[in-house]
Amino acid sequence: MSLLDYAEARPWAKAIKEEVLERRMPPSGAMKGYGEFRDAVSLSQEEMHLVADWVEGGAPKGDSAYLPAKPKPAPTPRVSVTRRLPVRILEPFTMTAIRVEGLAEGDSVRVAAVTRSGIAIPLVWIPNYRPKWSRAYVYREPLRLPAGTRIVSTNPAARLFTRPSAVPEP
Repeated sequence: MSLLDYAEARPWAKAIKEEVLERRMPPSGAMKGYGEFRDAVSLSQEEMHLVADWVEGGAPKGDSAYLPAKPKPAPTPRVSVTRRLPVRILEPFTMTAIRVEGLAEGDSVRVAAVTRSGIAIPLVWIPNYRPKWSRAYVYREPLRLPAGTRIVSTNPAARLFTRPSAVPEP
């Protein structure tokens, strides 16, 4: 189904509400608020309630003057070298994107960086993984991780695509 304009989307209002409340739509993969990503398409709890209220209110057409400009996607930086988690960063580096693979459909994973001083930095949380949505999540601002930082995961099957300076822990 197309959602490009109101006339095409309106007949699907109730289905849209259900998919949004079940977090199957939009199909972003990453949980909002656990890592800040450029071009993030997941919805906050408030945005989900706004969609539900719109449907319950009869799904009226809004004023076209308030439509945002169509976004122009920026190129995704290349992410290289796959590593099993956990990994320890041997030298400082800047992380611009993260991609997690190795998960089965329906699996969930949280990935975080833990510095030597014990500070935990959330990197990405992917609930209910769908292989067809596998992609690199590009950070809004590059993350500068110091040497000695460990990148850990809640799912032992997860593999991280990262820079060559990260090595598997023994």
